[in-house]
Amino acid sequence: MPRYNAKYKDKYYVFSSISDSFIAEFDSLEELQKYRLEKYGSFAEDNANNFDDLGANKIDFVEALVDCYRGSNVKKEELITYVQLLDKEDMLEFISKILDYKEESK
Repeated sequence: MPRYNAKYKDKYYVFSSISDSFIAEFDSLEELQKYRLEKYGSFAEDNANNFDDLGANKIDFVEALVDCYRGSNVKKEELITYVQLLDKEDMLEFISKILDYKEESK
């Protein structure tokens, strides 16, 4: 299952591109790395050491929210929970991307 890691406001999130939703949330990088090691074994540890703290599967938090919005399985309550975390600048970016997506979909 393709999973992507995002950091936003000192929290770490795991986003699934299969379900287009956030599947895990962590308060520290150590917790995220422990999760990745349990899920992927030593490959995840090597991967993190060769790239950055989030590893190769890094995604911007706002991009993950946009993908969540576009997903067919999105639950409005879940999306609202995460959108509420956004600061003003990121909220504007999110809204802009949503409007672009709606325009492209016409």
